[in-house]
Amino acid sequence: MQNMIGWNFPPNNDGLAAGANDGAIDAFAGKRLSSVVREVIQNSLDAKKYDDQPVNLHFSKQTLNKEEFIGFSSIETHLLKSRDMAAKQDLTDVMKFYEHGIDKISQSENVDLFCIHDFNTKGLTGPLNEPFGPWFAITKGAGISQKSTIGSLGSFGHGSKAPFAFSDTRSAFYYTKIEIEDEFEERFQGKSILQTHESPKQPGVYTQGTGFFGHTEGNKPLLNEEIPSWARSFRSQVTPETGTSIYLPYTSYDFDLYPETKITVVANFFYAIISGELEVTIGDEKIHKENLINTFYDCLKLVESEQDEIDVAHIKECFESAKTIIEHTHHNAQEIQNFGKILWWMRLDEDINWRAVGIARSSGMLVTRKPIQLERFKGVKNFDLFICVQGAKGSELLKTLENPTHDNFEFDRIKIDSDRKEAQRRYKLFAKKVREVINSYAALEISEEESLETLSFLFNEVNEEISNSDEKTERGRKLKLLPATFYRSPKSGNYSGSELEFLEDNFGRGRTGGAGEVKTKGGSIPDDDGKIKIAGTPSNESGKDGSKAILVSNLRINHSNETAKMAKVFFDANVSGDFNLSVHAVGEHGSEVLPLIANNQETKALKVSVEAGKRHSLEIGFVNSASSFVLEAKLNEI
Repeated sequence: MQNMIGWNFPPNNDGLAAGANDGAIDAFAGKRLSSVVREVIQNSLDAKKYDDQPVNLHFSKQTLNKEEFIGFSSIETHLLKSRDMAAKQDLTDVMKFYEHGIDKISQSENVDLFCIHDFNTKGLTGPLNEPFGPWFAITKGAGISQKSTIGSLGSFGHGSKAPFAFSDTRSAFYYTKIEIEDEFEERFQGKSILQTHESPKQPGVYTQGTGFFGHTEGNKPLLNEEIPSWARSFRSQVTPETGTSIYLPYTSYDFDLYPETKITVVANFFYAIISGELEVTIGDEKIHKENLINTFYDCLKLVESEQDEIDVAHIKECFESAKTIIEHTHHNAQEIQNFGKILWWMRLDEDINWRAVGIARSSGMLVTRKPIQLERFKGVKNFDLFICVQGAKGSELLKTLENPTHDNFEFDRIKIDSDRKEAQRRYKLFAKKVREVINSYAALEISEEESLETLSFLFNEVNEEISNSDEKTERGRKLKLLPATFYRSPKSGNYSGSELEFLEDNFGRGRTGGAGEVKTKGGSIPDDDGKIKIAGTPSNESGKDGSKAILVSNLRINHSNETAKMAKVFFDANVSGDFNLSVHAVGEHGSEVLPLIANNQETKALKVSVEAGKRHSLEIGFVNSASSFVLEAKLNEI
């Protein structure tokens, strides 16, 4: 029998019939580009060849004349038969999908290809005709995972189907160049995932849902000189090295998706790139560790307008972890018993109004910013923490917990009860160590307070609870009020007749000695990138006669650890111009101006220039400690 080259869908031999809805493809279809980029790059990182060089990926759109696209036209008959089967099943949407692919083949003179190449990778190694190894897993495997390194990103084998969502004919071609005993071998195979349909050549015989392009006898790949010239040519334009190329024919991927591709790469693989493990080229633009930070800030702007086919919410979360690596307040390493080394970066900033932990395994892709047991925190400042688990044992553990879409950890993925309990024990130790880092570097200072508008300061004792299904920390239904009354001081000092007392006690403790506990600092402060640093000069005039004092909005005062008489003040201004800023302590029956220190002299107010609608910050000094009071600040017209 003559060995022919073409498409072949093997008969199902009266076995299971495959439908058109492939769950593994559908899982990636919602945000197709994000899914393809994540899955392809992670597989390439798994197959790294030389440790001292970065893995390289190249994404582009290419166009090929249909006459050069050898052998593909025969897929049209299988699309027609699949459409006929969908019609018998009364699946209108599926029929339309097949008809769209048929029209593209028949009406287009050219073939648009989404081309993805990697190099400094080993390529798809392993035997050609046995059910193991990377080559078999990606071309013939179903739910097979074949990863070559501990901590490899993929662990379920579903990722090999992600690219099919970008082909209007649900087809892909795999071309790989590998090295075997100092000799090179090239392999090429096409794969199409449709549905069970009647064989075009054997009426009454029904096929499996997946077909292959290559030698029809045995569905074997094409080797070396048998490989179509177009496939070798496109790869040689990028690299002569070993690695793998994926070609997605009749694709909807176009040049206008280059920005979204860049955004997805930077968001998900920021750490892998900045650590020198990865470089990515999109069209003619190369992203590497030297230009990554500038590219990141470019992507921050791009994502507001370029959002097609990507998971915008996830990407913006990833950007926060990237920002933490760049603008970290603290950075260190931690060794955990039976888990290994972790590297971490923490960002503490007035603009952060959340507490979040992002985790990547050793290969560098951010997996989740909502890891189990590390979502809610009490008694700490707002922070953003990024962790890369570098230890082999820890990375391997997290891989076993990772779900198929690689965006969270789940204990029920481990089926054996004893193994699951051991994983829980080890993960709990990891989470405990992470919390120790957080408590060490982000602990709430007793003197730190937050003053909100109107009477909201009365409710700073609200408990943290889970009050919605996605486990976000919100204000709970329980309200806890603790005794915290200001008493008249027996020492008059500079405040003779005042009802206020400068307590040496901790904020939240009543005069009776009851220990109050701050459960949460209250509502969030607006995140304003336009924060303006200002300086104040002494002014003993509160304001001109008859002028109105304007209460500033969203006041936050961070008292210094070194001396409670120094503080950093943040506020929003509702007016523009020059004003005298005064700070007041709020008591039971009113408020009193606190004397300040500026330029080594005592003053009632500071002359400042403010801009309406902007957030401002300045450093101030108090004559007496003010850390025990609820404070407010006013702008007085000059």
